[in-house]
Amino acid sequence: MRHALRTALPAILAVCSCSVSQDEPGLTDIDIITFNNLPPTALINNGDALQALAGSALEGATTELVNSAEGQQLLAKVVTCAIRVGDTVHFPRPDGSSLTLTGQLAIAQGWKTHGIANDDQNQRFITACLIANINARGTPFPISVRSMALAPPTLIEKLLYPAQELATYGNVFASASERELNVCFGQAVAQSLGSGGGLGGQLGLPTYLDFRVCGDSGGGATCNVNRVGACFAFRSDVTLTACETRSGDLYRKCHAVPIQEASTPAQDLTVSVFLQPGDLGLLISEYAEFICATVGLCIDPCTLPLVCDL
Repeated sequence: MRHALRTALPAILAVCSCSVSQDEPGLTDIDIITFNNLPPTALINNGDALQALAGSALEGATTELVNSAEGQQLLAKVVTCAIRVGDTVHFPRPDGSSLTLTGQLAIAQGWKTHGIANDDQNQRFITACLIANINARGTPFPISVRSMALAPPTLIEKLLYPAQELATYGNVFASASERELNVCFGQAVAQSLGSGGGLGGQLGLPTYLDFRVCGDSGGGATCNVNRVGACFAFRSDVTLTACETRSGDLYRKCHAVPIQEASTPAQDLTVSVFLQPGDLGLLISEYAEFICATVGLCIDPCTLPLVCDL
């Protein structure tokens, strides 16, 4: 269950006006806020380790993920997503010490004491939360994670984080041939970058999602995060969408390919990511600079809706 805000209202509102780093004081006291500092490769390259981890309780679990910095980053996000705020999980290291990590969102609190190998719902909610925490840009920024697995966001959370960036869904715990990591772009991205979620129209240029979750390479076949397109028909010109229905902040009946192109299994267990407007503006500006530097299509980011007036 989502926990109440513990910070006084003036302190919370003070963080609304600017982008912050992971070390920024104040945000650590807001139970609902996490930072998306997970490199894409940490999730993409460790599916087998996560599948093995799902077979046992998190507390005291032996996992190869403790042996690398990237694996430890992934474990930290697993615990952030799964376990409640203030609760800790310990992972033994080969040298006899243990890695201690603290929870936050409590999407799958039961995983602390028993495995989720046969729990498709928790596997999918945790997967969606992990994808939501991917950050190919390197600089962490705070995100509001919203899901059916959590209580509805508070009014303060909605006020501080109104810009919907993306939605995520899939299952990284499945067998290698069946794993899927899906992402679609949200309403604020559509409002700023148009129906395709990117610059260049039909020119085949990297979209915002390519840049955002895959990095400067623009993704391609090697990214392994499936960028479906728009989550929903936010505008009349959005013709390719991932999800059939929307309820408030959340999406249901979401697919791995646009619903206008093929019929694929629908997924309801999604996570939506909302940002502070200033952070989204900076990300879209970085994306525009990337397009300018790589293909020579240069525009003033301030001409894009929602960027400089965010």
